[in-house]
Amino acid sequence: MLKSKTRLYSIWSHMKNRCNSPKSDNYENYGKRGIKVCNEWQNSFDIFQEWAVTHGYSDTLTLDRKDNTGNYTPDNCQWITLTEQQLNRRNTTIIDGKTTTLLELSNLTGIPRTTVSKRLKKFGVI
Repeated sequence: MLKSKTRLYSIWSHMKNRCNSPKSDNYENYGKRGIKVCNEWQNSFDIFQEWAVTHGYSDTLTLDRKDNTGNYTPDNCQWITLTEQQLNRRNTTIIDGKTTTLLELSNLTGIPRTTVSKRLKKFGVI
């Protein structure tokens, strides 16, 4: 199989695209905020692939930046599950010391997610 047809290649390509291309749908949250891909990964899929494989990559995991304000570098990245990744989003909320998402709050309370969001914003929780 060609490397360019693999899931890992797609992850690498999308990472670079959202950091480098103003035409990317996610550029505003990455490149525009100054998030960059380190030179070694930017210039070589093989180097990224070697790092990925030696750091636990599997087709069930997603690429995560430990510090969401930091760049894509070997020291700042890790492989985590999609569930863990969803808790790293901006719509994740900490209430009484517990990390939860708006969707989880919606499911728990039976209140629509958009209503939960509006109420939490109104009271300065998010």
